[in-house]
Amino acid sequence: MPAPKGASTLNRVILTRRQANSWAKDFECWADCDGLCIHLFRKTPFAHELAVAWSRSRAELVKRAGFTMMATLAVHDKSARNEVFRRYLTRVHEEAADERHNVKKGVNWALRQIGKRNPILNREAIRMAKRIREEDSRAARWIAVTLLENYSDGNPDDFQCPEPLCIWTRTLSLRPSNKPPTAACGVNPSRWAVKVGGSSLR
Repeated sequence: MPAPKGASTLNRVILTRRQANSWAKDFECWADCDGLCIHLFRKTPFAHELAVAWSRSRAELVKRAGFTMMATLAVHDKSARNEVFRRYLTRVHEEAADERHNVKKGVNWALRQIGKRNPILNREAIRMAKRIREEDSRAARWIAVTLLENYSDGNPDDFQCPEPLCIWTRTLSLRPSNKPPTAACGVNPSRWAVKVGGSSLR
């Protein structure tokens, strides 16, 4: 399949689950984590499986990646059923007491984005936030209060990503051991073409 207009051959990569897991282990900062989840990993056919698996990781940035995946899938996967996101709310509850900065930011983001998906999930996210608020954990209370303060009468405000997204270089290798792309200035990640399972994704 020809590359989309404006994309060079370096913009194309066949991504496997093994490669995604390898790159996740090499995250060095939140920008590596969020940039790859939003612009690459969420486009794979195994994105939801990565979200659940990574949310159970002991590694701080890999665990954040699991919840970042839940947040971005809540926005972009229009065909996923509510039950998928109900399971994600359960994971949010289970991990809300993790005090590590990168994890609590990811958990909070997932909760907010799930609540913005539709009116049913909005109500369920609010109920979950009220449960989380009662936990004896500063992280849990922060996660809950941040959501509840920004929801008015059951309707979420127009949240923005809590942190600016990094942008990536175009240098990708087909080798499974290759590390994630390095953050750099001046590259528009929306121009990437990612080949997964025979399909070219943007």
